[in-house]
Amino acid sequence: MVILIFILGFSGGVFYWTYLKTKNISSSALNAAKNSQSFITPTPTASSSAVAKPVSNLKIPDIDVEGADLADVPRYPGSIRSIYEKSTDGTQVLIEYYAKESSSKIWEYYKNTLKDTWTLMSADKQTLTFSKNGAELAIEIIDEDETPISQYQISYTKVEAQPAE
Repeated sequence: MVILIFILGFSGGVFYWTYLKTKNISSSALNAAKNSQSFITPTPTASSSAVAKPVSNLKIPDIDVEGADLADVPRYPGSIRSIYEKSTDGTQVLIEYYAKESSSKIWEYYKNTLKDTWTLMSADKQTLTFSKNGAELAIEIIDEDETPISQYQISYTKVEAQPAE
């Protein structure tokens, strides 16, 4: 029982540390340049039109950036991949998307879609965290505007198994 508590505590600590590290990965250009392959598409500018449109702070890219979706994490329908970063050892992946949908619908989609294949570890208004077979997954809503367009990211980390003593 003590070993189980130790393993759960240690895993929780590793998960929390990993979550904090992946949360900062997109803001660390130096680390991205050293440790990852990054493909970022510039956001297109708005075109002028005679028809009044809702105010939009976010712009959806026209096409996906180079990269790949996670095999066992479906993409929200209609979303466009705007950032793809993968560590050189393949244990960490950060993917960012834009979708023409409210953040609450995206949040509900992932909560309901992943509940049968991943274990939900925590959920708040902005972030869902899951685990499965030594992997941790965080889905975080980054931004939403009035139209609505939402920006969200998926962080995946494969945790190395600790040798038994």
